[in-house]
Amino acid sequence: MAIGTRRKKIAALRLRAKTVHDIKDAKYLIKRLPTKPDKLIADKGYDAEWLHRYCHNLSMEAVIPMRDYGNKLIYRGKSLRRQCRKNFSKRTYHRREMSESVFSSFKRRFGPSLSSVKISAQRAEVYCRAIAYNIICCFSGLFQRSPQE
Repeated sequence: MAIGTRRKKIAALRLRAKTVHDIKDAKYLIKRLPTKPDKLIADKGYDAEWLHRYCHNLSMEAVIPMRDYGNKLIYRGKSLRRQCRKNFSKRTYHRREMSESVFSSFKRRFGPSLSSVKISAQRAEVYCRAIAYNIICCFSGLFQRSPQE
């Protein structure tokens, strides 16, 4: 899932039949965002040179902490990963906590498991849940109590 941290809504989503690492879906999710974000915030699992280059080509700042590979040198030459490490902002990176709270809220509202068996039905179920989550967030913001003075 790609989450907008300003409004805490699900912006893009992809479901796969087989389990693979989430980084495989990074390009897909970025392409399907309704608006181009200024920054991509992700955890260490998304630290890859190709993703940093992809974000750089789209004029996006990648805020991803650098993985520690020990003494091994992984990428030699002009690395965007190293350049991003120099400009890394912890304050910006901690906005990722908002996406974790969206995941938690999503699972609490709709449950952690799916009831469908076929992948096409699972995909439809997850997309419907995501749409319902965004609608509930919109309406709950409208009907919240205002502070009494």
